[in-house]
Amino acid sequence: MNSKYYKLIILCRFLKATSLIRQDLIDNSINTASDNILFMRRARMLGHLAEFEAQGIAKIYNFDTCQEDDFFEGLDLLISEAHSVTFKNA
Repeated sequence: MNSKYYKLIILCRFLKATSLIRQDLIDNSINTASDNILFMRRARMLGHLAEFEAQGIAKIYNFDTCQEDDFFEGLDLLISEAHSVTFKNA
């Protein structure tokens, strides 16, 4: 099994997912720009998402397995964690 190939696939999907989350936060920031508190919360969430994205890339890079299903289960877990980092009702 070529783990580098699967790592690149997972990395691409992870970055696409975080990009969609980031765009949603930016759109929400624009829509709530008149409310300073919500705007600052969204700005902090963007910072947290950037930190989480860097940590996620490191996790994918260091992930070592012989089962390709483990890669995709790990991806699902990372994406759900990304959603929890940017949960707007928290």
